[in-house]
Amino acid sequence: MDRQDDALLIIDNDLETIESLSEALVHKGYCVSSTLDEKEGVRKCAQEKPEFVLLDLSHSSGKGVSLISRMLSVHPLANILTTTWQDHTQDALDWIRAGACDYLKKPLKIQVLLRALERTRTRAHQLFLSDSLKESCIVKEHKTLIFGNDPERVSSVINEAVCDTRLICRDIDMLRMALSEIVFNAIEHGNLNISAGEKNHAVERGDYLQLIEKRRKDPRYRDRKVMMKVLIDRASGILVFHVIDEGTGFNYRALTEVPPGGNMGSGLGIELARNFFKEVRYSGRGNRVKLVYCENGYS
Repeated sequence: MDRQDDALLIIDNDLETIESLSEALVHKGYCVSSTLDEKEGVRKCAQEKPEFVLLDLSHSSGKGVSLISRMLSVHPLANILTTTWQDHTQDALDWIRAGACDYLKKPLKIQVLLRALERTRTRAHQLFLSDSLKESCIVKEHKTLIFGNDPERVSSVINEAVCDTRLICRDIDMLRMALSEIVFNAIEHGNLNISAGEKNHAVERGDYLQLIEKRRKDPRYRDRKVMMKVLIDRASGILVFHVIDEGTGFNYRALTEVPPGGNMGSGLGIELARNFFKEVRYSGRGNRVKLVYCENGYS
């Protein structure tokens, strides 16, 4: 049985949460099923093959990794978004490494959830695009990518950037995810000058895409580009990415922790990159970042 697109399974022990989210999501066109029980959730995941699983781990953080692994073992194509009432930054990183797509802090606002589902779907589409793995005698490769500020084109840029990196990095999905977060940050907060506060308010209102489009048309920002320099060095077993935007920069020295409730696209993504790459180093006025990955795995 193939995955059922637009199908969403909610696993949460709070009936009020299930009822309120189900009503809102059905109104947005999703086919929603639910359960209060984790074991029943695994069974329904295997049987129904939903596109999305909204998995609450408020009372199960210690077994989150094993629960996510069980779900992906019965339904490898599931896009799992975890939820919790607590701030579990380290747990969230472990859940994402185990295969979850995002981490959302309760109480869930429907516009924040819809934005997370949209980002997850875009990323999932990106991961299914084919790799062009070259079996050749090339031992070192340099390339420079220059691109604009259209979020819908980021997946194509990332695929080009990671082409042939499987020769060094076996976890291509995590590489794509971590690199995507850095690129989105360069576009949104760098070139388009959208502050974290502006983004959060727009997401809550449900008009974040309109804000992006408005900034892309603004004469102050519309001609700005992002440059990515890529080094693939098979002899040394390293990947090096330089991501440079044309924004005014930010105080990267203050970027020390994930904000409370930070999810992918709002803090947690940068922390994910820090944990994945051996080196994440900002320089200049904060519009340049160097990312280094070593063949021996995470730092």
